[in-house]
Amino acid sequence: MASDSSKIAINTVEKPVTVSENTGLNKMRGRMAAEGYQYHTLSDEDDSHLGPINKFLSKGSTSREKNYMCFLVIAVLLIACLAAALVWQYIITSKQLQELAKNGPCTSASCVKHSAYILNKINTNVDPCDDFYSYACGNWEKTTRFPATKAKYTSFTEIAEQIETIMKELVESPGSQVKGRNSTAVLKAKRFYQICMDTDKINAVGITPILQLIKDLGSWTVTSGSSSGTWDAESWNLEEAVTKSYAHLFSPLFSFGVGTDEKDSSKTIIKIDQGGLTLRDREEYFTNHSNYQEIKDAFLQFTTKVGELLGGDNSTKFKMEQIYNFEQRLANIFYSDEELIDPKENYHKFTVMELQDLFGDWLDVQKFLSAVLQKNINSSEEIVCSTPNYFPLLANVIQTTPKEVLANYIVLKALSSTIGYMPEAFVGAALVLDKAESGITELEPRWKRCLQKTNEFGYSTGALYVQENFAEKSKGDVVEMFEELRTVFMDNLPAVSWMDDATRNYAKQKAEAVGRNIGYPDWILDQAELDKYYEKLIIGEEESSSFYKVGLVIRQFYSWKRSNKHGKPPNKNEWSMTPTDVNGYYSLPYNHIVFPAGILRPPLYNPDLPKSFNFGSFGFIVGHELTHGFDNIGKEFNKYGNMENWWTNTSAQGFLQHSQCFVDQYSNFEMKGIHLNGKTTLSENIADNGGLKMALAAYRAWRKQHEEDSLILPGLQYTADQLFFLGSAQVWCTHITDAYIKTAVLTDVHSLAKFRVIGPLSNFDDFSKAFSCPLGSTMNPQHKCNVW
Repeated sequence: MASDSSKIAINTVEKPVTVSENTGLNKMRGRMAAEGYQYHTLSDEDDSHLGPINKFLSKGSTSREKNYMCFLVIAVLLIACLAAALVWQYIITSKQLQELAKNGPCTSASCVKHSAYILNKINTNVDPCDDFYSYACGNWEKTTRFPATKAKYTSFTEIAEQIETIMKELVESPGSQVKGRNSTAVLKAKRFYQICMDTDKINAVGITPILQLIKDLGSWTVTSGSSSGTWDAESWNLEEAVTKSYAHLFSPLFSFGVGTDEKDSSKTIIKIDQGGLTLRDREEYFTNHSNYQEIKDAFLQFTTKVGELLGGDNSTKFKMEQIYNFEQRLANIFYSDEELIDPKENYHKFTVMELQDLFGDWLDVQKFLSAVLQKNINSSEEIVCSTPNYFPLLANVIQTTPKEVLANYIVLKALSSTIGYMPEAFVGAALVLDKAESGITELEPRWKRCLQKTNEFGYSTGALYVQENFAEKSKGDVVEMFEELRTVFMDNLPAVSWMDDATRNYAKQKAEAVGRNIGYPDWILDQAELDKYYEKLIIGEEESSSFYKVGLVIRQFYSWKRSNKHGKPPNKNEWSMTPTDVNGYYSLPYNHIVFPAGILRPPLYNPDLPKSFNFGSFGFIVGHELTHGFDNIGKEFNKYGNMENWWTNTSAQGFLQHSQCFVDQYSNFEMKGIHLNGKTTLSENIADNGGLKMALAAYRAWRKQHEEDSLILPGLQYTADQLFFLGSAQVWCTHITDAYIKTAVLTDVHSLAKFRVIGPLSNFDDFSKAFSCPLGSTMNPQHKCNVW
């Protein structure tokens, strides 16, 4: 690996990966997966906009007796009383409908289009009190195409698709300017895209560079010869093979990285944890998993095909079965997801010498770290490990596994990590496993796959995007909404009955300290700074056709980036998402939220929609991220981003009792016979519920300062509260494959989309009042959960 002052040679262009911390905790903190949107034409079938309110009123007028005048009088009096009660109960509704009649709707083409977008998602044949998700999204599910290339397709995926269309034009256009100055970083990204698209050259180069990597890693027994090397049991060394793998950012046997120290966010620290599986979750290796056999068969079909494409013979499948059995043994010694939730219980600090005792004698930890980080690491260097019990068990698994299987496993881990850079036959082989785990049956078009890789060169492509496609006014609007939600969060703290004053006061301080980064890091539009970030990635011409070599050099570049972080303060200007990501996140060590430019597009952020709808959609997302600072994980970190207990025992116990309600509630939800895991999704469920509560309070605070929404869309004869809840629900309209339901329940820290609607809304009296849901209905249960 090159030293800090050297260049990394590359004879082609690079694909960057957003630099993020390689920890189990970060895996648990994946945020607000966002996916797509489009307008639909307005249909003629949805005339009943008040739904259950109208039904209730019509019922009230059928109890009159026409045959007797006294009964008529009595009936009229009863109806008058009932009407008065309804008027009193829905006084806000009446006022808003009067305002609509007084001011009239907006009839511009834009307003009609936006109204159509909302209405054409709704299925009025569903009672919103029975299933508000199906009410808000039912027609969207019927009319929106579910691409075979997707495991999940939501009303957000199309935002990403809109951005892909924009980025395709940008990367295919000539020029490489950032703010009027030529940028080498942008040029690299564009050339990378071109090389990725040149399938003729990729196929002409074939498997030669792949075989060279196999040889460099010590070879394996699946192939043999001068190109891939002939594996020799006597000379092969596990420690050397593992070290070379990690120099390329591959991660066999365990995970390794450099990231922010959770107990001192001003420092970086080495982190080592369990790792090394090919499948997405350990439970997929368990025989009691509902999709066990199908996934195992797909694993073997995929890996066997890869081996055969590289020249393997009829023994290849048997060797892949050995690798599968080895990974199954690893899965059996993994910590469960539930065991890894609590950050304070999984923060273990060891010196290199102490960690050596856990590893045993199969790996010299100090030597390994020094080689991979390209610097001398002392035996007293401190390392954080969340899974210390894994490593003695790993040592036993290694000792009882033949060297041949270990060698084959290490090579396969590298190959499976670089499939996307191989000829199309290899990518097609991987589709078999994707289908079993996710239900995907077709590959994305080549340009989309290349663009996705190029977009991982996030700061360069992000600079191209934001300089032409991001309205700077958006920053101010989002900051304003953020401040409104922060205010209502702090104003609500005195009403949190289970929290004592000491904890409440610190919660307010932490909320006041939450920062916000909107759109993009400012430095990416500075051409000199942008080019400097990628300057050690040198581009040449001689081997530009070797797309596979491009991928390897890029991995080495980010391996160097990882090493360069060691021993330095964390760089808060290096985001964990790129500007084009349709997403957002809350950072534990920095105590700030980030909303990339990509998420600031309709329908999530749309100034052309009524304020009520906007607060329900994007306001909910802002509140979601803010609440993460105070969920079951975020609450363990202080206002400086350091893991520290700032809770009294009384308040901690109160939080535990109230959050258990969410664990129980969401664990009872099921889809296709599969129950959600209320424990592993607790953080996100708290954020969903708290975020929605904050967004509604912020909207009502806004209403006090404004007599009415400045925009009334045609045909939307919903009250402001109803529009708010429609906005919060239509965010999550989703298609999902049956296969991915099973995978998502295991791997996704978020609940399935339907329950991100039903769960929070069923805990809101405001929702049941807005839609007149009777007590005991699905959306108005007798018992409701609440933390914040």
